[in-house]
Amino acid sequence: MNGDHATMRGHGKFAYRRLPAFAVVRVVGLALAAITIARPVGATTLLPDSAVTATSPTNFPALPSFPDLNWADFPVKLSVQDSVVYNDNVFALPQNATTFAGLKSRGDLYNLTVLGANSQYYLGQQKISLSGSYGLTRYLTDTVANSNQYNLNAGLGWAFTSRCSGTLAATISKLPSVAEQQIGAGVNNSKSQSFTETAKCLVWGGFSVVANSGRSSSQNSNALNSLIDSNSKYIETGVAYDWSALDNSQLLYRHTDRINPNQTSVLNAAGLAGEVIEDDFTLSYHRYFSQTIDASATAGLTQIHLLSTGAVGASTTVAPHYALSVNWRPSDKLALQASIARTVGAPTTVLANDQVSDSASFSAYYYWSQKTTFNANLSMGTATQAFLQGTSATTLFGNSKYMTAAVGVSYRMTPFISGNLNYQYTDSRGLGLDTVVNRVTVSMNYAPY
Repeated sequence: MNGDHATMRGHGKFAYRRLPAFAVVRVVGLALAAITIARPVGATTLLPDSAVTATSPTNFPALPSFPDLNWADFPVKLSVQDSVVYNDNVFALPQNATTFAGLKSRGDLYNLTVLGANSQYYLGQQKISLSGSYGLTRYLTDTVANSNQYNLNAGLGWAFTSRCSGTLAATISKLPSVAEQQIGAGVNNSKSQSFTETAKCLVWGGFSVVANSGRSSSQNSNALNSLIDSNSKYIETGVAYDWSALDNSQLLYRHTDRINPNQTSVLNAAGLAGEVIEDDFTLSYHRYFSQTIDASATAGLTQIHLLSTGAVGASTTVAPHYALSVNWRPSDKLALQASIARTVGAPTTVLANDQVSDSASFSAYYYWSQKTTFNANLSMGTATQAFLQGTSATTLFGNSKYMTAAVGVSYRMTPFISGNLNYQYTDSRGLGLDTVVNRVTVSMNYAPY
């Protein structure tokens, strides 16, 4: 008979034809090879080096030997993160506000998948680093909010003799803004490009000379946020001193020139300048008090020089800034972090020439076991418009404040796979509006190294 079976004479039954022996060997060999390749660090299974002879007339060639594979030694390391998120206020709409046109529901479920890769090479003392990620956000109902994101980085860590070292770094990114870091409502995707360099050379004893510089630009997709798009460049120099192996300090001067390309004549008349120059002096100190506690503190003054606007001519203002942070590990299972800060710089959440931000945060991590970690965070802050000119500026732009609380748990299933469950509550207020966002995230992370 035709097919895979034949009629046995004298019997009313069928007998299946045997699969050729070389095919069995091939299937088993490929399966073992796949298992060996997929084994994580520490695997000891090896395939034989000798040839495997099939019982069929055709011999199967020798299988190659696969040594133990260590993912951490691969030249390019891959990672995958997949998150399912429920956001009850997708477009960060103020309380009691109507939905935007095209937005089917106020809250929605969406999926975020991020693929990443990074690589590092050493050429003598020089370290070359390359990394990148690409992500897709897809909403279940509000497909109008679908977006993609990316982040590309290239860096060089260099050293010259034993006295000088530094870095070169370039970054290109497109990332979504969170509700507490943008102006007004709606989804905002921020594109940025930057190039920075740092250099530090030991001069004598514990004294070193520092020389840093950089250029950056930012563009926002949301119309209101695009008003604070900027192009900036800075140079920074100063001295650093290592008091001991446990404490060090720096005194730095930074000159920044920032241009706001989207300022209109109407905004100029309201007090916004098309170009802002900052001169900043900062003194910082960091100390390790023990193996379980360390702290850092900074203080300084920023002089802001506004070039001529439509409201008033050029003017200069001085504002102080400071920061204090503490890391404490009271036990092997508990870690605590606390910080307070006042910063002066480019606006991110208010329309102004500069923004003064006051913030405070507290974080706690509890290591329940080698696999399970609980975490909690509370942060709050205010963003104040600074250095506006013109009588209508205050009523036109206003200030903002926010409060964020988050709790979560992470579980490491294997050395390569971990899962996370997080909840975050955010309440941000600005322009006389109150915006509340609740977000629940379930994510899986795969990083085989």
